[in-house]
Amino acid sequence: MNKRMKSTIFALFFSCLTLILFSGCPGNKPPNVCVVSGPASAYQWSAPTLKFFTTDPNKDDVIYLIDWGDGTEIETTSNYKSGETAYVDHQYKEAQTFSVKAKAKDVKGNIQENWSDPFSIQIIANGRPTKPIITSIIPNLQTVTKGESAYFVASGSNDPDGDSIQYQFVWKRGEVATSSLMVGGSFMAGYNFPDTGTYNIRALARDQKGALSDSSDPYVVKVLDEGTVIATFLDTIVGIGDFCSPAILFAGTDSSLVLAAPTTDEPGYYSLFQLGLKDLKKKRAEGLGEDEVFDGTVSIDNSGNIYVASDWCRLYSLSSNLARRWRFPDPLDSMIDISTAPAIVGNYVVFGTGSETKLYILNKDLGTIQATVSVGTGVKSSPAINANSEIIFADEIGYLWKVTTSGQRKWKIYLGGPFEASPCLSGNMIYIPDASAQGKLFAVSDLGDSARKIWEYPSGASVSSSPVIGTDGFLYYTDENGYIHSIDPNTGQRKAGYPVKLTDRLGGDVTIKSTPAFAQDGVFYILAYEDGFLFAVNLDGTLRWQRELQIGGKVKKVTFEEAEPSVIIGPDGTIYCPTSDAVFAVKGRSNGTPANTAWPRWRHDNRNTGNVLSQPGR
Repeated sequence: MNKRMKSTIFALFFSCLTLILFSGCPGNKPPNVCVVSGPASAYQWSAPTLKFFTTDPNKDDVIYLIDWGDGTEIETTSNYKSGETAYVDHQYKEAQTFSVKAKAKDVKGNIQENWSDPFSIQIIANGRPTKPIITSIIPNLQTVTKGESAYFVASGSNDPDGDSIQYQFVWKRGEVATSSLMVGGSFMAGYNFPDTGTYNIRALARDQKGALSDSSDPYVVKVLDEGTVIATFLDTIVGIGDFCSPAILFAGTDSSLVLAAPTTDEPGYYSLFQLGLKDLKKKRAEGLGEDEVFDGTVSIDNSGNIYVASDWCRLYSLSSNLARRWRFPDPLDSMIDISTAPAIVGNYVVFGTGSETKLYILNKDLGTIQATVSVGTGVKSSPAINANSEIIFADEIGYLWKVTTSGQRKWKIYLGGPFEASPCLSGNMIYIPDASAQGKLFAVSDLGDSARKIWEYPSGASVSSSPVIGTDGFLYYTDENGYIHSIDPNTGQRKAGYPVKLTDRLGGDVTIKSTPAFAQDGVFYILAYEDGFLFAVNLDGTLRWQRELQIGGKVKKVTFEEAEPSVIIGPDGTIYCPTSDAVFAVKGRSNGTPANTAWPRWRHDNRNTGNVLSQPGR
């Protein structure tokens, strides 16, 4: 082939390529002239739906360009298949007759130059509803956890013509909730947030003629990647339940959660469990036989020895592998009415009793009596240990006591009472609420050989929760009506924005007898044991999130402790929650590790020693 022929072939190829690029492929024709149809009339501010139809000779997908006839910009639709009817709505804001026309182009860019025949639609005069507002059932809700539901109310829209209206929530594109028609009133709906991120929830009102309001201001909700259940321990087949407040047995990567479950039908009648912190898998279990079970808060000393009572009113000490060390009292026909969680001080373990009306101080290695304190009435307030290794506790008739480990009384002061909650200690100050109908919180100064009441604060309801000290230095506790209280420890005045009421998702009451647990970043957790909810709360009292934990069944009363089980925060920020049915590990935050305040949780620290000298996170 000579050079001249090659040049001719190249020129012909280049010409064809240019023709293809600039004129389209040979045989590719534009879509046919489209047809527009729809209702003959609609009301002003409504959004009537019109139909657009065409076919493409090459079976290509088509796009419609729509002129609505009202001066708005030409609307370009998404792709439709050839021969598929497109349904498109448009809101008309003026009352008059409009001519709608459209034309189509295929996805290759070929456009039908001719507009469709005009379609006339008469818009009839009609007033539009006013813009609605959105509120949340839980006040000031700003954040939720992934996979949980929250409920909102749309209200406040009125129609100038007196028409009935319906509300619609738009959760996100394509996901809505719509009410029935109503005159006045409001619409409540809930949404389960499936993914993390920010949701801008909006509400609209539509009258019976189809007129749409302006969109409400957005209600912004941030969905957090925390608060999700990451592990569960339960056994519904054998019926383990009524889990009590846990402690953490620290052993590096082999650390475990230790807790009692007094309801058990296990073949081995196990009622004390060691669960791996990572996965809550059972590592060890121990029982006391068919007729006796472990029951109540577990305490662990710095050698890893475990102390826990039984429903037969004995105190047991076990080693870290759950081997029995001793029990008190030891004879099978002997028992005492243990009514508090144990506290650990030096070489001793301390607890109160009911009908015996005594405080017992035992040698924690031998299980023998070091001393007893005759109180004269029952003790339900679990003892606390101050920095001088002295024992602080309260009795059922209203006295607050301080005694030494040898049983010597240093002082007692009458405050009112009765007392069920455990004291909270900070320096020489003691804070304790009573269980009266007013739920008074008392601040008492320990003067060494005497004590003086500094202030009292009426909570307004009975209190079983023990106070804790938050990362801002304020006192936090709950009452049985579901309110969180935050009090200035110096003045006894409540913190601005408090008390705050906790509710279920629909605003229903919850009963709270457990103690808050503070994380180092200022978030604190509260368990509503009977209702099966875990609440995460910010320092300002706003709800961070809530998680329903109850699996089924009804809660049974823990045998002797008046305070209900409380949560514990693991060293990595995981929240461990005992309930009537199961133990849950809930995802926290890397900076949500245990707080290092003077008294951040139930029994002060994660070993439940009740001793201010124990490290809070340990």
